[in-house]
Amino acid sequence: MKHASLAAGGLILAGLVAAIAGGILAYQPSSVELGEMKIALGQRERAVASPAGSIPETLSPKNAVIERSVPGSSIRFQDGPTAERWLDPLASYDVAGLPFLVETRAIKMLGDSRSVYHLTLDGPDTTQRFAAAPGATFTLKTGKRLDIKAIRPWQGLLRDPAGKPMVLLSVRSADNEEKRFFVRADESAIAASEASVYFQWTGSEAEAGEAVRRPATASEARWGIADGEVVNWFYSFVPGTGLTLRDGASLSLFDVTRRDDGALESIRVQRTQGHVSEILTAGPESSSGTIRLESPPPCPIRVEVAAWREGSAIAAIYQLEQLVHTATLHEGEAWTAQDDTVSIRLHRVLSCAVPIGLSAIDEIVLESEGREWLVREGERIRIDDVLVHFEKLSDPPRVQYTLGLLDAAGRTLRTLEIPPDGKVSYREWIFSQDRFDAMHPDTASLHIGLRTASSLPYLLGVSSAVCFGGAWVMGRARFRSFRHRTALDPTRT
Repeated sequence: MKHASLAAGGLILAGLVAAIAGGILAYQPSSVELGEMKIALGQRERAVASPAGSIPETLSPKNAVIERSVPGSSIRFQDGPTAERWLDPLASYDVAGLPFLVETRAIKMLGDSRSVYHLTLDGPDTTQRFAAAPGATFTLKTGKRLDIKAIRPWQGLLRDPAGKPMVLLSVRSADNEEKRFFVRADESAIAASEASVYFQWTGSEAEAGEAVRRPATASEARWGIADGEVVNWFYSFVPGTGLTLRDGASLSLFDVTRRDDGALESIRVQRTQGHVSEILTAGPESSSGTIRLESPPPCPIRVEVAAWREGSAIAAIYQLEQLVHTATLHEGEAWTAQDDTVSIRLHRVLSCAVPIGLSAIDEIVLESEGREWLVREGERIRIDDVLVHFEKLSDPPRVQYTLGLLDAAGRTLRTLEIPPDGKVSYREWIFSQDRFDAMHPDTASLHIGLRTASSLPYLLGVSSAVCFGGAWVMGRARFRSFRHRTALDPTRT
């Protein structure tokens, strides 16, 4: 009888253990990712968005509204300008409306971002990848050795179908200070009255060779036509250059008069309105009126550049208006005078481009046998039979967000500090950081999740509870049967 009693007690104990385990499993929390939320500093937001189909169909949280497959342009954001930066208005999203507002109250930088530079050499047989740093050297299969001269913020020419032919080159004079020039076709650039560059785009190599030998350029002068408060400036002194004013008058350059040293003395412009024409004259002293002329003294160094194709140009170097040298240069090549008083380097020639000043991206300067290559982030250039690719991999800075959760009346329900790692909860809602947006450092990027009961633990819990019920019933039945038989036969033990 003792064995029967022990068996009954064991079944009851097993049922109790199963019940406890079932309760733990049934209430074990899990979470569902609802989507992203981005809020500018001082702004509030309620909507969480994720690509359509991301939120489970069965999910229906209390006190929150979920809309599915909503066009991006139809989502009702509180912080609309921020949402427009990252949301595709033509795509569809699942949207969860939180039962409270989230406000970005502070964004605290905990550390700067770290950048690692890489150089990839993609050859016909192998691809090599190097960590890039100034002073490093590597060798191509052809035996050419490339030195990393510098890594610096990029400024250069960007191809643009709406742009004009442009050249980027640098000039180094006797003071060893290198000056960069971004010059459009038929225009000039002057650096501190020490050097000037004039650029022309021609139809052939022969035309380019003739163009750079023209004396006393327009490279150090410009003329303009005033139209009300606006002055339209021209760097071309080709007869016929001009425009039509808003009053209908047409003005065009008629001719140019130069002094013996080639400097501009005056220009004449033909003005035509209706059937009446007249000639207007302007000199360098003219500072008002319809026609303007500016002609500063010649620079000690003048460089005439002409190109007929991308990637190369002919350059003529003048010192004190005397021709010193003429050279055909390819991109990256340089020419230096024998006495080292002047040096020029051709960096880039494009048929249609726009200039970009100092930017947020970097460039690497590669040098080999006196030639330089400038490669900006993401760009691929060919050196011999190798494609060279430069990239910068940056870890985002570590930040901490301070968020305020508010009710409909604007009262604060809770203040949350969201660390760079880990998650913070408010009731069933889970907050964590999304990737920091370095282009908009005043914006909090968040992941929002929802704590739910996991389906598998829930089923296991229910099953355990059923086992407990069965074990309890069987145990009680065995125990009652034992007591009944004992009462009938007191000798049974």
